[in-house]
Amino acid sequence: MSLATIITALLVLLFIVTGASKALATSRSRTDAEHFAIPVHRFRLLGLFELALAAALAIGVVVPPLSAVAATAAATLMVAALIYHRLAHDQASAYLPAVVTFVASVALVTLIATS
Repeated sequence: MSLATIITALLVLLFIVTGASKALATSRSRTDAEHFAIPVHRFRLLGLFELALAAALAIGVVVPPLSAVAATAAATLMVAALIYHRLAHDQASAYLPAVVTFVASVALVTLIATS
């Protein structure tokens, strides 16, 4: 199993969990939406986008260009997440999941581009 496949699998799992939580508007995601001053219906759309990212990354295992596009979109989404954390005046520890996901997404794009 290649490093790209491992990173892809971890990102797929991450986006399924976080996307489903947002799409279903769980109590945690409603709290997060309020914290970031994002209407719940928009947070639900964000969850659907994350689920679509998970699907694109999974399909990308057999169609590498799709995986590269999805990983680039994931990295861009994490930049937006970092901006929202900054606007919410969060502590540095709150940034960590977005930073790790950003790094993993960029690593995946790099691995695909160099293979």
